[in-house]
Amino acid sequence: MKNLIVLLFLSILLIASSQGTAGEVTGGGKSVRQILNENNLDIDQLKKSGFKVLMGENTGAGKTLDLSRISMILSNKKLYTMDDVTHIEFKHPSKAKTLSDVIIFEIDKDKVEIGSLQGLIFK
Repeated sequence: MKNLIVLLFLSILLIASSQGTAGEVTGGGKSVRQILNENNLDIDQLKKSGFKVLMGENTGAGKTLDLSRISMILSNKKLYTMDDVTHIEFKHPSKAKTLSDVIIFEIDKDKVEIGSLQGLIFK
């Protein structure tokens, strides 16, 4: 019985410790890293160059980010520089200062809805 309890405890401990490292390598973090790698960019390299990287930023602090500070946006599949953006559709064009004011970024024929952003790179 004692061995069974020890085995159960160790199993639970092993499961709990493996869950603690899940955040950065799954979900938005994994896809952002993959997209950056495909474009020969690296998060550490960007940070050394003075950029900040927010992953999965369609909620939270990124929403209050001034649009003029954003250098690149990451959709589900691609990285776009703000120079590539041909049009931005706003909720209220007269306000149009922060990310929360944006509905869609248009890049040529591509449209990136604000809810599909996987990450932001800004200074």
